[in-house]
Amino acid sequence: MFKLVTDKPMKNSTALSQVDVKGYLESVIPTTDFKCPISTSRNWQREKNTKKDSGYTAVTRSWLPVKDQAEVAQELGATIVRHARWLSPVDIDEVEWAKNFKYEIQKRERSTAWFLKNQDYTDEMRDYLIQEYAEDKANDEYGGKDFLERKLLEVG
Repeated sequence: MFKLVTDKPMKNSTALSQVDVKGYLESVIPTTDFKCPISTSRNWQREKNTKKDSGYTAVTRSWLPVKDQAEVAQELGATIVRHARWLSPVDIDEVEWAKNFKYEIQKRERSTAWFLKNQDYTDEMRDYLIQEYAEDKANDEYGGKDFLERKLLEVG
């Protein structure tokens, strides 16, 4: 079952006052769970502040894990620079490459969504995404250094 909380009325929805929202959320969200019961699409998240002189241009935004995005980029001939950073091939028009990249990302998003909706694969795909999002978060927190290399250096 999915519940959606919005700030706009929807057909057949129940309106809550601002005072009632907190109590409602506390009553429907478990306080302990081995997995996070709430998830959001990355497209809904507020954009992160990025350095203006990073030298990189965002081609598109996606809720796919960085690993999947990097695979698409590599399949289209990009060179991986570091986590979440790659360069389009120099021998291909950048606008054309960006168009192809967006198209392939959208295809991968549709494929992933299909696996999430198909009961035979839902749990496996959800577990995969949870793991990949956790790795993405760790990489975001520790900058451009490779997550596994950092952990090995910390242990060694």
